[in-house]
Amino acid sequence: MNAMGRTATNLRAAKAIAASLAVALVGAGAAACSADDAVVEQRYASVPAFFVFSPVSSAAPLYHAMGSPGQWATITFSASRYHFASTTDTVWRNQTALAQYANFRLGLGEGFVVGLPTIPEPGADVAVPTCYDLCCRACHTDRAINAALQLREGGRAHCVRCGRTYDLNAQGIVAEGEAGGPLLRYRMTYGADVLSIANQ
Repeated sequence: MNAMGRTATNLRAAKAIAASLAVALVGAGAAACSADDAVVEQRYASVPAFFVFSPVSSAAPLYHAMGSPGQWATITFSASRYHFASTTDTVWRNQTALAQYANFRLGLGEGFVVGLPTIPEPGADVAVPTCYDLCCRACHTDRAINAALQLREGGRAHCVRCGRTYDLNAQGIVAEGEAGGPLLRYRMTYGADVLSIANQ
């Protein structure tokens, strides 16, 4: 084979290798994206949850929890009223007529605990307002019991029934007590004085 023939052959081989590498890289990129998407999806519970409240500034415990790192508040319902509570303050707000038709869902049924963590989650530069189910994850999983957590100082939530304490500032992991999974987490947005929990 003359020099020109060898050059053409080498060029075809190089193109084939380049095409193979491109396919491999695209496949790897798609797999990485799929893996990232799976991690994001695993971060949130599959339990339906839906709640909207405005103006957030009208409920001091909720307002402070949304804007102050390390502050947390619980959201519970009683008849046609909302109850917002922190470790130091509590307020009640009447449910609006429109909200009565909104078909709000409380996750597992006890309510929510919301706030702004002091620690950003892995891969993030800043912390964002976060929402957990108010039920103890371990009691619900192990015993099918919905045991409401109690807020503690330092961004902790304690279950009187099983003795576990969860760290709300660290993705809801068990900080004290018997090992177990982190608290169930729901998708939430906050802006323009509106809090929206939508985990469908």
